[in-house]
Amino acid sequence: MIKLNIMVVWRKTGMGRKFYFLFLSVVSFLIVFGVSLNGCGKKPPEWVTKGSGAFSPKEKKLYGVGVSELSPNEAMTRVRCDTRARADLARVLDSYIASLITDFMEEHKDYFNKDAEGSDEFTQIIIKSTTEATLIGSKVIDRYIDEKRKVMYCLAELETDNVLQETFNKMKEAARQRHRAIVKERSDEMLQKLDEELKKRTERGY
Repeated sequence: MIKLNIMVVWRKTGMGRKFYFLFLSVVSFLIVFGVSLNGCGKKPPEWVTKGSGAFSPKEKKLYGVGVSELSPNEAMTRVRCDTRARADLARVLDSYIASLITDFMEEHKDYFNKDAEGSDEFTQIIIKSTTEATLIGSKVIDRYIDEKRKVMYCLAELETDNVLQETFNKMKEAARQRHRAIVKERSDEMLQKLDEELKKRTERGY
């Protein structure tokens, strides 16, 4: 009804026409101003400050956070931020795989030769091949723009079930190939123990 009355006034007088456009300008300003205030007051997600520490280990997922300065090319900013998030995830993934291997080697020392160089080589081979095979399954699930600092944050995610499976598969492959770090006479027993350990960790979630 108000809009109709304004239109009538606009048709009858020049002042009405000016009032009509002034009315539209005020409404537009309030909308834009309201959106700006809403954006400034928005709190950053917890993962922006805590990284993977913002999530429970029970979620069976690994996380990586990337940060990039904002640029006029928004698409390039996203690509750069996503790449850094996956790079951070790769670092987290390397540590996770290394801990899996170290735990197994510590618990089953009789399967491995007392050769530090051979053990290091064994560990690095498993880490590298597993990371390359599983990181491709990661995805960026969230982004946050800090307008005040002019930076973009990106969160990458990877499920641990695939990582567990791939890590133990690579370890079994090394056992079958009689890697120098492994006691050859115990390799078959090691294969069985790896299957048991994988099942236990998959059920446990980490």
